[in-house]
Amino acid sequence: MSIVINLLPDLRQKRLLEQRQRRLASVIAIMVSAISVGLVLLLVIFSVGQKVIIDNLSKDITSKEQSISSINDVTNALTAQEHLNTLPNIWAQRVFLTKFFEAYVQVNPTDVTLNGLSITSANILQVTGTAGSYKSVSKLAEAMMQENVSFGANAKATNRPYFTNVNIQSVSASDQGSVFSITALLSSETVSGN
Repeated sequence: MSIVINLLPDLRQKRLLEQRQRRLASVIAIMVSAISVGLVLLLVIFSVGQKVIIDNLSKDITSKEQSISSINDVTNALTAQEHLNTLPNIWAQRVFLTKFFEAYVQVNPTDVTLNGLSITSANILQVTGTAGSYKSVSKLAEAMMQENVSFGANAKATNRPYFTNVNIQSVSASDQGSVFSITALLSSETVSGN
């Protein structure tokens, strides 16, 4: 008796398994390809969209530049704007000069002539001028120290003076009389506009 082995079912099963594996590999390859193509398309759309946005913004900037440059005297307008921005500082300094002139009038200066007034960024008032004598210069310096304390609008002994550290920097004789320079530190109350 002889035994016959049928190998056909095993071969068939093996072939079917190989076909399934090939189909699975093909499906995976197709899916990976589709995902890759989709990503490439998304990147292209993003790139094109970004380019369109940049072009639109560039056109907008160019049109605004042209409209600004078409305005007459743009630089003068900008300069005027810068000057307007400095007005608060100048407005605050008006108080200093007003208080100085109040002190100047209190001295009743018939022989004191002012040549210059300036305020530094450190809030130091510098006064230059000529006077008939050192005594007149000294009276002006004393009046500055007493402004808001002994005399002036609403003066009281408890008030802080508007001018502190008043110093007669120089006095020298000249043909017109005594040339002088006085410096004073402006009070923080005045600086804040009080």
